[in-house]
Amino acid sequence: MTVLVQAAFAPLSLTSLTGRPSGLVSWGQGDAHLTLGYDRFGRPSAEVSDGSRDCQLVADKPLALGRWVRLALFADGTELQLLVDGRTAASAGWHGPLPTGTPVIGRRADQAEGADESCCGRLADVEVVCDPAEARRRAAAGSPALPDLDVVAELRALRGEDPNRPEYHFMPPAHWMNEPHAPIQVDGVHHLFYQANRRGPFWGAIEWGHAISKDLVHWTHLPPALTPDRTTVAPDGVWSGSSVLGESGEPLLYFTAGDFSRTPDQSVALARPSGDGWIADEAPLVEMPDDPDLVAGQFRDPFVWRETSGWFMLVGAGVVDHGGTALLYRSPDGRAWTSYGRLLVGDRSRHPETGEMWELPVLLPIGDDRHVFLVCPWWNERPADQIVEVAHWIGRWDPESATFTPDHPEPRRFDLGRHFTGPSGNVLDDGRTILWSIAQDGRTPEAQRAGGWAHNAGLPLELGLAGERLTIRPIRELESLRTAALDPGHIGGTTFECEVTAEASADPLVVSLTVAGLLALELTIDATRQLVRLRRPGASAYDVWGPDEYEEGPAVVPADDVRLRLFVDHSMVEAYVGDHTSITTRIDVSAGPPELSISTPYTSCRAWQLAGADN
Repeated sequence: MTVLVQAAFAPLSLTSLTGRPSGLVSWGQGDAHLTLGYDRFGRPSAEVSDGSRDCQLVADKPLALGRWVRLALFADGTELQLLVDGRTAASAGWHGPLPTGTPVIGRRADQAEGADESCCGRLADVEVVCDPAEARRRAAAGSPALPDLDVVAELRALRGEDPNRPEYHFMPPAHWMNEPHAPIQVDGVHHLFYQANRRGPFWGAIEWGHAISKDLVHWTHLPPALTPDRTTVAPDGVWSGSSVLGESGEPLLYFTAGDFSRTPDQSVALARPSGDGWIADEAPLVEMPDDPDLVAGQFRDPFVWRETSGWFMLVGAGVVDHGGTALLYRSPDGRAWTSYGRLLVGDRSRHPETGEMWELPVLLPIGDDRHVFLVCPWWNERPADQIVEVAHWIGRWDPESATFTPDHPEPRRFDLGRHFTGPSGNVLDDGRTILWSIAQDGRTPEAQRAGGWAHNAGLPLELGLAGERLTIRPIRELESLRTAALDPGHIGGTTFECEVTAEASADPLVVSLTVAGLLALELTIDATRQLVRLRRPGASAYDVWGPDEYEEGPAVVPADDVRLRLFVDHSMVEAYVGDHTSITTRIDVSAGPPELSISTPYTSCRAWQLAGADN
């Protein structure tokens, strides 16, 4: 019996989410099956089993993103051949018939439609040929005469037209995004990396997305910097990390290497520039210490920086029965690292909101002699009502003794809106300290799949110090998005910015956003009581991250004039009160663009439409 199973394929992603090969054409029942596809490393593969015998064929080289290739499995009753563009890539003996069944396209037959082993890309010319002469003739066919795919354009085409999807906030062309990280400026060009999954708007097969910009606002997306299918040390995910310029000015990437075959499954690895991208080392650079005091298995998110006294690295971890910590390391060259203990240890008994482990530890300079230390609290099971996305301490960092001394023992909350998390930052060539974040969208997985996207970055912020308090300001480059000025009495649209000033001694400042005539958000800023109150009627129907109404205090509200700067980008709402308080939240604009009103007398109001940044 002669059979040819064949398909033309151009991949958008080459990583399987489970470790099993992804299916292009498949059929079978129970233990008897046939699958033509590609393995977890993006290499063409074929699997055949009749219930008692198993055979797997794998090509040596992985597929290329966006490039069309013709894959085929040829069987003649004595041998199986895996063909790539008409050439034999692997073969094995197989005497007897093949399993039977109804072919399924684009996935494995033993997985439901849309499951993790579905292929990610475009398929063409799928065929099953049983005529011996015709099968042999078609098996010799080369690559299809089709133009290569523009991967970024293809992803944009997949995202749909969800009215809640932001425009001027940084985000990938489509699908899943988590924290932006490892920002770095190289020869005047800003590079930003981010946790991404090109397979769909869900977690899995995490890689480092990559984009560049001249102004931190308008971004050009490039191919991924690191992917698990091409990173031996991280076959199950290239997770968060940081970047730093090496001795020769080369950008080095330090990342969390995910490998489920190891215990713990997280280590720190290094990737070095190679051509237009980066290549990761094959072995971990730093592994979790064998310390019974540390929370088992929690060791991730390296933050690396250089000073005249050497290289330093923080790695997020936790201390059993105490709280989160950042493990400190030193190095003379960025390669050989020595443990220097713990930078700081949380106190869960006094501050349970700071979690049992700290993710994404970041230490950034502010002012002349102070640093800010930021962490993202993590819980194995989050306690009820303990919602702090980012905590921070201001203090003095001494590189000679490698110590950080906080000015205040209690942690301070960074943002009051319950959607700000995942801090990362760097210092620009002009001396400004910039902080990035991920703004979790709070939707259900079903809503994310329907919309074709999940999450976006928060606005990049400039950090500073005024007295004993951190200053927080959206970067000035955002003013380049301003187009038409809006009438203060008629402020609205999908993308706009508004600046309001009111007297602190008067009634609390209250601003509202309505959608289709219904209240979507009401923000109250009470300078007298130093409180911020947020109402979002019906938010529980679209936002699993925050309640419909809550009050936060003490908030840092100016005692003289209350200054509010409000950004609206479809579902994203960010408010900045004075220079010290940020509030990041979400609304649902499915029914129409929001309109803003101010129900308290104000002394000044200016507003602008904002252009999209075409991310």
